[in-house]
Amino acid sequence: FHESLGPANEVMALFGLPAQAWLTSSQAAVIAVMVVEIWQWTPFMLLLLLAGLLSLPREPFLAAAIDGAGPIRTFFRVTFPLMGPISVGAIIIRLIEASKIMETVYVLTSGGPGTATETSSFYIYIRGLRDFQIGYAASLSFAYLVMMIVSMTFIAKPWKNIVPPRPYNAAAQPVNSSGNSAAAASIPLILAVRDIRFASPAPTGCGRGWT
Repeated sequence: FHESLGPANEVMALFGLPAQAWLTSSQAAVIAVMVVEIWQWTPFMLLLLLAGLLSLPREPFLAAAIDGAGPIRTFFRVTFPLMGPISVGAIIIRLIEASKIMETVYVLTSGGPGTATETSSFYIYIRGLRDFQIGYAASLSFAYLVMMIVSMTFIAKPWKNIVPPRPYNAAAQPVNSSGNSAAAASIPLILAVRDIRFASPAPTGCGRGWT
């Protein structure tokens, strides 16, 4: 983002856009810090969500496919609820890291121009390690910690009910007057798919069945 040596203005010039004072303009400096943070943390978030996506069980997707659900309904009814806890965890991790942003501001703008890009962490750094107001900086750090704990608690609270679907438990189902489970006729198709899979005969030419 250097005005004369950085590639940002050169790329903009290829598209016929005027050069920007990235680090000396208040609005441009904020945009520059945001771009660096997004560029730095997007791969981590994608890998975290990809790991969660690959760890999802296959059975709910098989049941949705047999029921005739399309890709859109499968995403909103199966994938999205299953990915809920993983997504919330990733968002909280990112918010915690965003609240600690200091090194990016220190390297790019040092909080300037003026105080346009000065964050709470950078302000605590200035008071504690530059002005040597250790007690004041320690008090700010403790107050900031309490604020972040309370904030993250309220942010995560609306998502506490987003949990993966529980497996079917026949023993926990109510029993009707005839002694049979009241939900026996509505056992999830996932169990039927699993039974069909393990009860399938061995392919032609094999000496033993599937186990």
